[in-house]
Amino acid sequence: MKKSKTKIVALLAVFILTVPLFACGKDTKDGKKDNTKNTTNKSQINREIRLPYSHEDGLNPYVAKSLINQSIMPLLYDSLYVVDSAYKPNPSVAKSATVLATEVTVEINPSKRFANGSYISAQDVVHSFELAKQSDYYSQPIINIKKAQATGSSTVVFFLEKVDAFALSCLDFPIVKADTLIDGTMQYPESSGRYSFDNSEATKYLKINSSFKDNESTNKKIELVNITDSKAIIHSLVIGNIDSLFCDLGEGSYERINAGTQDVAMNNLVFLGINKYSPALSNPDMRQAISTILDREKITSEGFQGHATPAFTPFNPKWYELKSLKQTGKDAEKEKAQEYIAENAKKLKIRLVINSDNEFKIVAAQKIAQNFGSYGIEVEVVELAFSAYNSAVASGKYDMYLGEIKLTNNMNLYPVLKADDLSYTYYNQLLDGSMTMQEFLDGFYSELPFIPVCYRSGILAFSRNIAVEVKSHENDLYQNINEWHFKKW
Repeated sequence: MKKSKTKIVALLAVFILTVPLFACGKDTKDGKKDNTKNTTNKSQINREIRLPYSHEDGLNPYVAKSLINQSIMPLLYDSLYVVDSAYKPNPSVAKSATVLATEVTVEINPSKRFANGSYISAQDVVHSFELAKQSDYYSQPIINIKKAQATGSSTVVFFLEKVDAFALSCLDFPIVKADTLIDGTMQYPESSGRYSFDNSEATKYLKINSSFKDNESTNKKIELVNITDSKAIIHSLVIGNIDSLFCDLGEGSYERINAGTQDVAMNNLVFLGINKYSPALSNPDMRQAISTILDREKITSEGFQGHATPAFTPFNPKWYELKSLKQTGKDAEKEKAQEYIAENAKKLKIRLVINSDNEFKIVAAQKIAQNFGSYGIEVEVVELAFSAYNSAVASGKYDMYLGEIKLTNNMNLYPVLKADDLSYTYYNQLLDGSMTMQEFLDGFYSELPFIPVCYRSGILAFSRNIAVEVKSHENDLYQNINEWHFKKW
């Protein structure tokens, strides 16, 4: 049991500590709120769209660590499958794929080429996979894939540790050309995406990749602006030095930016971890009742300032697999839950442990305490610094803890399930096809090893002078940047 708890804490720690550079919340000039008026003018009409990047971090997808650079990677690199806003995998470099038990066989699309015109081969895919396995940023999504093997010039077989019906969603790592990548952050691999990197001038650009099929673009070039001061990045957007910026709000705070903004749903699950060995919560009926009365709408609107979506299942509400399914627990039997709590929760006290370094989590915990308190359940909110929070969770010194973890695109729940959970077995059966999604959700809710609260969102901020509707999702932040252009004055 201790091993399972430690694993969860370690993964939570990895998530929080690897929030990339340039994540923004109360990120302002000189630490003060930036009320600078947007000073952009007609000169914008005669220049390219500008995106921020870090020259020092480089544009090698398997070495770059900053959020601003990783945000650009989908423009530069294609993948076997691209995952859309509903987390559905769609073939791109892959022509087709077959999933059979623990083997995934992929046929490469013969029309796909690198920016230099060369074909994408099985060797390139295997090479890219091996780099992804060594990468901090891309290794977690493919943790269940043991190895990749080229069985022909255009066929690759991936070997899985465990059966996974949703494995294709993990095949979205960047494809780079095998003979162009040299160690070092500044060595730029050959591009396979919509754009390629133009390093020929002092000013750096992304230029249209003419080898990319059906690549029609208003923007033949996108200027890259080197950002050296993370504290000034929002100010750079406000005054027009850059035209867009993604903030993942991982620091737990947000202040309005004088720019256009759009919420971007992320696969970041916020949940109430349960100590099943705590007398207060050992009974699954009590856990179900608590989950039913949990006011997720208020927690997301007030605790996370609206930058989250209530979750009534462990999976992302936007996931295509949940469409048309009965989401057990959503407004279900609330009156019955209230009666159960009134009869069984007299003098019930819950110790809720939270990370005090995150303002969103502090306010959310306060709302949870108020919510449960209105039903007679006393909640002690224990605010701990990150290291102490980790220790408390690892040692089981809680009844509940407010946690967050970024799930991979295949909605891998293993990091938040313990081997002795019934839901762990149910999840295995879901992945091997012996249990339907509805059966899994019903089984999960009957046990509730943890209580889903919401899925967080980030913010894409952009110049108010952009004339088209900006489209964005987590796996392609600048989805329609090829259409962006400035308003005419």
